Amino acid sequence: MKYSLSFSLFYCYNSKIQLIHGIYMPTLEIANLVHYYRKQSGLSQQELARLAGVGKTVIYDIEKGKESVRLNTLLKVFDVLNIQMKFETPFPQATDKNS
Repeated sequence: MKYSLSFSLFYCYNSKIQLIHGIYMPTLEIANLVHYYRKQSGLSQQELARLAGVGKTVIYDIEKGKESVRLNTLLKVFDVLNIQMKFETPFPQATDKNS
C-alpha cells in the first residue's frame, strides 16, 4: 500500500501534512507519521534503519522530532515505508508556450 504526503511550501513551517490515502491528518508531525507506519509495518527501528541504509540513530532522531535530519535521508525512510511526498507551491507554475 502506498501513502502520499502533500506539503504546501507556503505552510511548510507549520508542518501541514495531508495523508492522501483516504485519511486527512492536518497537523500530523513527521515523527508521529514515521513511528506509526514503522509500527504498522512490524519493523523495529534497527530493521527500518537497515532497510533504508541509514543508522539506527537516524530513525530514533526522526521519531523524536529532531529537525537536523537531511531531506534525502528522510526520503530513504519514506521509501521503505511506502510513503510518497509531494511538494506544492502557492505560486503559479510556468506553462510551456508551445502547448
